[in-house]
Amino acid sequence: FLQYELKNYNESINNLNILLEKNSIDSIKVSVNMNGNLTQQIAMKSQLHYLKGIIYEEKNDNENAKIQFKKAVNISPDFESAIKKLEK
Repeated sequence: FLQYELKNYNESINNLNILLEKNSIDSIKVSVNMNGNLTQQIAMKSQLHYLKGIIYEEKNDNENAKIQFKKAVNISPDFESAIKKLEK
């Protein structure tokens, strides 16, 4: 996240790729904010793909952003934030 805040987008993507390659995260769930005070439990891998999509958006690479948002939804079909990104 620090690399993202520093706008080191390529380094951020590399770090996310390293995490995505780890089998140990397959069963991990994370809570993400939805609307208002609501949260949603999704697979960590789904969140990592979503973050990659956000970074690609920042780089104006909408094609790769969409690919990452689709991967996020494929893993967690009810991932509201990723679904909204695909509807844009």
